[in-house]
Amino acid sequence: MTISCIIPAYNAASFLRSTVESVLNQTRQPEEIIIIDDGSTDSTLNIASKIDGPIRVISQENSGSAVARNRGLDVANSKLIAFLDADDLWEQDFLEKQHSALSDESYDLSFSSFSNMDTLTGKFSQSNRLENSLLFNAPHYRQNEIAYFYEPLLNKLLMECPIVTTSTVVVKRSAIAKHNGFNPKLRRGQDYDLWLRMSEKLNFCWINETLVKRRLHDSNVTRDNLRIDRAQIEILSKWDFPGYFSLKSEYQAFRKRLAQLNFSVGWRLMKKDQVKESREYFKIASKLNLKYKTIAYLILSYLKF
Repeated sequence: MTISCIIPAYNAASFLRSTVESVLNQTRQPEEIIIIDDGSTDSTLNIASKIDGPIRVISQENSGSAVARNRGLDVANSKLIAFLDADDLWEQDFLEKQHSALSDESYDLSFSSFSNMDTLTGKFSQSNRLENSLLFNAPHYRQNEIAYFYEPLLNKLLMECPIVTTSTVVVKRSAIAKHNGFNPKLRRGQDYDLWLRMSEKLNFCWINETLVKRRLHDSNVTRDNLRIDRAQIEILSKWDFPGYFSLKSEYQAFRKRLAQLNFSVGWRLMKKDQVKESREYFKIASKLNLKYKTIAYLILSYLKF
């Protein structure tokens, strides 16, 4: 199966060249690399246009990574789509191992483990592994380091998303097309939203090897915890229905998670003195999972405003 690599890039001049080089150095080369410049104001577009290789560069007004990835999907010619953020790096055998994993026609999406790299210190940390995930207990069989899950993973992914970065993902283009791609209305968490929609009926596999380096720096979108939690609330609230869970205890655990996210947002907003807005999150948290701590903060929000 052929592979297209899609790289959305916004003000990524400091990282883009080395990111693309990690694609060009793959033991299994992609047929095409599509760089979507998302209205960058630095030299990203200029750098992208000067890199040699099977590269297409497309420029658009700044519209967010969901729109950029969808634009790449619209023009991609391959059966497999590999996503790579403009500041991440692939190990040399990333595509080779992903291609091998998806040679089983029963599976639609493959993702790998990853590690975080601090760009200031060069140190690595927090490599996600199957053994540390809720997915370890999901029905699966192993072929070397690849875990093939027997059944769709929706109820597991609603509790935890180990696909932290799209850079770990290779997916069949036809599978994404069935689910209408990334939601352009979401500026955060659009990848998680898509994985949930796909996981309701399709089959995933996990390459339990660290094949991606996620570079952490001050501009990382994923480091804004308040926005992340708000995005997760927006996404997960759509699945707040017991029919999506096989056990009552799973649904209760999901609502507890949703309550914790609402409390977290409320607490952060209160610290910013946005008391009236924080109160609404405390109200929702108390309805989802009644706790004395939540009630105490809800009362405090009335006393402060």
